[in-house]
This record gives sequence, structure tokens and C-alpha cells, in this order.
Amino acid sequence: MRPLTPRTRRPRIRVLLGGHAVIGFTILAGVTAAHSGAGQLHAFAALLLAFQVVCGLRSHLGLRRLVVGVELPARTSAGADVRAFVRIENRRRRLSACSLEVELIVEAGGNLKASPAWIDRVGPGEAVVVPLALRAARRGVARVVEVRVASAYPAHLFRRTLRFP
Repeated sequence: MRPLTPRTRRPRIRVLLGGHAVIGFTILAGVTAAHSGAGQLHAFAALLLAFQVVCGLRSHLGLRRLVVGVELPARTSAGADVRAFVRIENRRRRLSACSLEVELIVEAGGNLKASPAWIDRVGPGEAVVVPLALRAARRGVARVVEVRVASAYPAHLFRRTLRFP
């Protein structure tokens, strides 16, 4: 498997529903602390902001320096189940990549269906090969457009996504 190059160097970030709730609660606590002058509310709002910063940075570092390769089957018959193999290598020395979601994005209107996979942890310097089930619905040519690797670790507040065409 040859390594794929990512579409962008930085993972795309999306704020999830829990993240919106924590951000809204932090704003509410900060405004309340500013109007009441209570030191404990100031400390609580600062702790909430620090928690968000740690979650955002940790989710960014979780996907950095990952090398992704894919091996696709050359052909399949309609209705048959075959496997595509995605290899994920963590080239960091200290941090592990946790809670990864791997999916193959197929061409719109194509006849190929791909199932996603979830990886619990890829340790520093380790590599994991994940089989993804592919199913051809009918005859014809099908194309895999990209491989997406995403993580919402920790706390599922922010989702980072790396896309490999």
C-alpha cells in the first residue's frame, strides 16, 4: 500500500452538539460572573474555557502525522462481499491516536456501498490495518473518491476530519 497525501494539512473541525452546549454555558457563566462580581463564577468560567481549549488542542493533535494507505480490490461481482484494506500508521513518538472513524466515500450514484470502521487506539509508532466491507449492488464501474479519517476524541465536543483523495 502506498501512502495517500491528505487534501489539506490541517484537519477540518466541526463543533458537535455537546460543544455548542458547553460553549453556550461558558458564555452564560462568563456574563453572569461579570455582572455579579463573584470570584467563584470567574474561576468556573475560566475552568470551562480551559476545558474547551484542551479538548480542541487534543482533538487536533490526535490526527496529526497519520499516514493512510488503501488497498482496493480490482474487481468484484454484483452482490458479492469483498474487503478493502486501509492501513493507518501513527508516526508520532509519544501521542496515540484515539477513537478514529474510517470510511470510504464512493462516487455519487455509484453501485458500490462501503461500511465504515472504528479504531479504538493507534499507539505511537504503531500501524493498524482495518478491513472495510464493500458490496456491489449491480454491475458497472464504481469509484472510490476519498478516504476520511475522523476523530471526536476527547469528550466528543469537536470533530476533526482528515480527507485523503
